[in-house]
Amino acid sequence: MFFMSTTLSLLAQQQQGYVKTLGRPDKKGEPLSGVTVLVKGEHNTVLSKADGTFSMLMTGKKNGDVHSLQQVQKSGYELNEKGVIGRKYAFSDKVPLTLVMVSTSQLQADKQRIENTAYEVAQRNYQKKMAELERQRDKNTITAETYRSEAADLREKFERYQLLIDGLAEHYAHTDYDLLTDTEREINLCIEAGDLDRADSLIHTLFAPTDVLQSNHDALAKIDQQIDQTKDIIRQANTDMAAVLKQQEKDAEYLYQLYTIALAKYDNEKARYYIETRAALDTTNLKWQNDTGRFIHDYLADYSTSLNYFQLVLRQSLVQEGEESAWVGTAYNNIGGVYSHQGNYPKALEYYSKALTVWEKVLGMENPDVALSYNNIGAIYYHQGDYSKSLEYYSKALIIWEKLQGTEHLDVALSYNNIGAAYAEQGNYLKALEYLFKALAIREKILGKEHPNVALSYNNIGYVYIEQGDYPKALRYHFEALAIREKVLGKEHPDVAQSYNNIGVVYYCQGDHRLALEYLSKSLAIREKVLGPIHPNTKIVRENIEDVKQEMNAQ
Repeated sequence: MFFMSTTLSLLAQQQQGYVKTLGRPDKKGEPLSGVTVLVKGEHNTVLSKADGTFSMLMTGKKNGDVHSLQQVQKSGYELNEKGVIGRKYAFSDKVPLTLVMVSTSQLQADKQRIENTAYEVAQRNYQKKMAELERQRDKNTITAETYRSEAADLREKFERYQLLIDGLAEHYAHTDYDLLTDTEREINLCIEAGDLDRADSLIHTLFAPTDVLQSNHDALAKIDQQIDQTKDIIRQANTDMAAVLKQQEKDAEYLYQLYTIALAKYDNEKARYYIETRAALDTTNLKWQNDTGRFIHDYLADYSTSLNYFQLVLRQSLVQEGEESAWVGTAYNNIGGVYSHQGNYPKALEYYSKALTVWEKVLGMENPDVALSYNNIGAIYYHQGDYSKSLEYYSKALIIWEKLQGTEHLDVALSYNNIGAAYAEQGNYLKALEYLFKALAIREKILGKEHPNVALSYNNIGYVYIEQGDYPKALRYHFEALAIREKVLGKEHPDVAQSYNNIGVVYYCQGDHRLALEYLSKSLAIREKVLGPIHPNTKIVRENIEDVKQEMNAQ
């Protein structure tokens, strides 16, 4: 006789999955073995097989139930898409879960290559536009005031563009070429190579950016109408919806590509139109809203509008993914950045700390975003004059970045530079120079010797030598900064004027009033021409000249 058990065991089903590598222009994605995958709430970690497949036990789950991943890990690799950990997925015993991972070394190499190309293209466009402005001024086709205004606007665009390069490179380095058509592949390759006109032409053969919002609205309205009419055609409506969403993704990528092209050409109006149109396609898409907020914050410095986008990301991420999500941490971090730029350091510290708490819980202690949080908190303490606290957090960021990215990475260079600055403020000049030189070595190796950030490192080292009273070395490094700035930015740039001023100050400290006056006068000529006679920086150098003249007259 057989007896039924009086207790029912929980039903356990399997979620099938597949892990592949990121498809690149020269190599298709391949199955990835040895990836550990763990579902939140389960206790058994599974490994992907040689063909990239894996099966996860889903205790008590039925089709449609929500689950999320707690860990997807393989040494030397990272998930290609941000926010996979903690995202809510619908369980299905029929549809496998596909995960894409990318080699960290490949990602960094691709990202740096794309960054370098983007910078070179933007620099060429900047120099070309500046030369044209100077030609118009010299031929008196524009007034001196118009020249100053337009030149200042162009300089600001170039400097702010550099803040966005990292995000642009991140986007294209994560592109899965396996999913692209031949034309889409060519567009991406053109953008990565800097052939922007060709890319722009190809994109416009695929869709019209001015019609995209209306087309998207009409397609969604048609589906709503189908659902309202009868339940018999819901299946067709679902099929149509999938097609609409797929087209929406394509349209969004075309808009991002056009945005990239407009940025490199310093066309603010087009760049803003494209990125905001992309965001309007789906206001629930966290990445699209976040990208738009970053552009408006970093490039346009419109902090109130960017705050609205970041707060939208926060609200949507809390609804979609709950409090323990990487996107919630991102929203907190970006909101903290807005408050920091507004000078509201207590509020900035509050949100940066919230970001750190979320990221540590969701991503673990050794993660680039966690390092970013430490760095940002360190910067707030630096601005508040608490250099000991600043060093504490900068050092925590450095430990993580060095462990994850090695000792030759621009994030590591940023940490070295920040630590050096904090030591300089404490008067510990030997330590300051130690870290500033480390930052310089990395920047020169990665960016080359002719880059504004390399010039900035030389400039910072020169300042420390002034504070030490080592004027020959201070001159050497300020001249190095000047040479780079003149070549990269042109001879009528405020940074060039700053270098002339610094050199003049060093000569003044050495008691060489003639050379001090010569370089300060060069600085004044640029600032009066470019910034105008009443600009605060023009007044500073004018006052420096007066001090030199008074000492010369007193002798």
